[in-house]
Amino acid sequence: MWLAVSAILTALVQGGVPSSVETQQSKAAAVVAQIKQMEQDRIQIGVRKDMDALAAVTSDDYVQIDWVGKVVGKAATLARIKSSDMQSYTLEGVDVRLYGDTAIVVGTAIRKGVTKNRDISGAFRYTRVYAKRNGRWQVVHFQQTRVTETE
Repeated sequence: MWLAVSAILTALVQGGVPSSVETQQSKAAAVVAQIKQMEQDRIQIGVRKDMDALAAVTSDDYVQIDWVGKVVGKAATLARIKSSDMQSYTLEGVDVRLYGDTAIVVGTAIRKGVTKNRDISGAFRYTRVYAKRNGRWQVVHFQQTRVTETE
């Protein structure tokens, strides 16, 4: 046993990392990249109004807290997106943190659009939570806050 511990310590001192650690880091990096791509895809499917695709990546127990503090579920969120007129939508500063089968995304959305004759343009900081269920990632929670000018 001492030889195994000694070999690992020697590898670490010489700059090596056990392959199992490298594999875990590589898998985590791949999941982070996948979630970031899902973020980009999600806003594009929303702009295109591909409601079937959007519904598929949104859990049935999805909850959103919108920019005015209203709590809405999946059906109301999809209806809101379907009825909106979004001219542009981009993401900035997207950060993904993994906690097992949960991913928490924090970023800023810059959008220009209208819903129900109400301007929804502006910058919004958001948190989106993904959960891996039955081998696939789905959004389970979303909260956004309008960015206002600070002193």
